[in-house]
Amino acid sequence: MKKKLLITMGCSHTEGLGCWDMNLQYPDGFDIRHTDAVTWQALNRTRFHELGWPNRLGKKLGYDKVINLGVAGSSTSAQLKRFMLKYADGEFLEYEVLVSWLLTDSTRTSFFRDGVCESLLANGFDNDKITLFDSIYKFISKNGKRTEPHITLDYVREEYINRKVVKTICELKGWSFISFHTQTHQTVNIIRQLYVDEKTHCFEDIGFEHENNQNLISKFCKHFNEDGYEMIANRMFDWIFKNHPNLTETPKDDIICKWENASEFNNKV
Repeated sequence: MKKKLLITMGCSHTEGLGCWDMNLQYPDGFDIRHTDAVTWQALNRTRFHELGWPNRLGKKLGYDKVINLGVAGSSTSAQLKRFMLKYADGEFLEYEVLVSWLLTDSTRTSFFRDGVCESLLANGFDNDKITLFDSIYKFISKNGKRTEPHITLDYVREEYINRKVVKTICELKGWSFISFHTQTHQTVNIIRQLYVDEKTHCFEDIGFEHENNQNLISKFCKHFNEDGYEMIANRMFDWIFKNHPNLTETPKDDIICKWENASEFNNKV
């Protein structure tokens, strides 16, 4: 019998941002926008990966290994590019593979700059990127003449195509594929217009309606903490067990985890 491999895709919620080690001595007033935030993130990164939802889900599913492709601040298109560059041509002959994608805010997009895949998002830290993000929004909205549901639908169309590419590749490889969404609690009706009755996508909210629950989020970055990611992993597992029981095994704690960092991805480009 082959071993089981879980490959996870997504943004900061998949990377595990939020599981900060509270035993460290952070600067007064520290948060994700602090001058030294990148340094503190690096110190916590192993903890992020160990305690985020990918490892938790892998253990609940009873899998042998998790490869986490999650990168904070990334867009759906950047996540697709990351997957394509790393694993579209790859093989894991000794494993049965499941790809689980936690789709992010569909308004995000990405472009290459100096060989690096840069994501554009509304609340980023780079003014040039924010300006470009705003320009794209103005283009899609026709300078505000279109209504929000129609604008959002166009963004979701982009997301839908990105998802379909990854799903198709998985099908051609004989890999299983499922997806969840961070925005289900806000845009599920719009998502359903395109996804229809897609059996490999979860249309249930997996906990993001609780993203303002102070007991489940980190005070440093407002992402989920360990308890929040445990909730996410439990809801993911429950949906998988209900809809795709063939993807589950006996739970186990002994699991190999690997995070594919951004520098490897950029160097390959």
